[in-house]
Amino acid sequence: MKRVFTILATLVFTVSLWAQSPAKMSYQAVIRNSTNQLVVSHQVGMKISILQGTSTGNSVYTEIYNPNPETNANGLVSVEIGGGIPLSGTFASIDWANGPYFIKTETDPTGGTTYSITGTSQLLSVPYALHAKTAETIAGTTPLLIGQDYQGGIIFWLDASGQHGLIISAQDLALIGWNNGINKYIGTKGGGIYAGSMNTAIIVATQMADNVSGEFAAKVCADYTNPTEGYVYGDWYLPSVYELALLSLSKDVIGGLANSYWSSTEESSTQAWYMDFDLGPTTATKNTSKNVRAIRAF
Repeated sequence: MKRVFTILATLVFTVSLWAQSPAKMSYQAVIRNSTNQLVVSHQVGMKISILQGTSTGNSVYTEIYNPNPETNANGLVSVEIGGGIPLSGTFASIDWANGPYFIKTETDPTGGTTYSITGTSQLLSVPYALHAKTAETIAGTTPLLIGQDYQGGIIFWLDASGQHGLIISAQDLALIGWNNGINKYIGTKGGGIYAGSMNTAIIVATQMADNVSGEFAAKVCADYTNPTEGYVYGDWYLPSVYELALLSLSKDVIGGLANSYWSSTEESSTQAWYMDFDLGPTTATKNTSKNVRAIRAF
């Protein structure tokens, strides 16, 4: 019997820069079959294109992958855009300031090149570490400060350029559990800068697949919006434990913080990390209610 597959795609960024190597972006998608079952431990063929201007715009870069990526035990497939086999264009030469840009994904769930699943999603946030290569050359930039109200929240960390960093929501969003009532190992071990974005996307996609209603820490952050100065920022996420460690360095400047917050970094099927500003990074059972604040990168 011919099987029909569907794909739930979540675009998340972990951007890395090396002195002699091109930058890359991580792309992840959850693949399900026609009976809504996860397609697990299965090789899939994928072709990724970056389109400029519109969702049907010209492709500035296209790549495929060899060997084929394989879904994990949660039906999650991961690729590094910029690390595949280029079919057209050069990833490192993309001018991220000349957007908008869209990611087009073509997938063959049988592992071939007959791509039966197609999806396109806009890059609502510029890959900041990539764009910084251009932005840092702009003269006359306005200095930014930790503790400053900015883009819907409060700046709590700045990188070496002083023009990019992390923002925290101005208020707590909830006192809530880490999961939605089901204990399972998800695999969000990411604990570094910007890792919370990927963690949040994986947590939400995996826990919502359980068809269990209810709110949980990552979903509260992913759903958060805060219209500010005519803009609606929709790229908030539950911070990684390291991002909360950076927050702890600025907590006195930010002010109004609770003593502890959930992170998106998982420890086990029943435990996740949170930041206690007195004790440091600590684990707790996932059904424990703790404070939650969303953060976003800029």
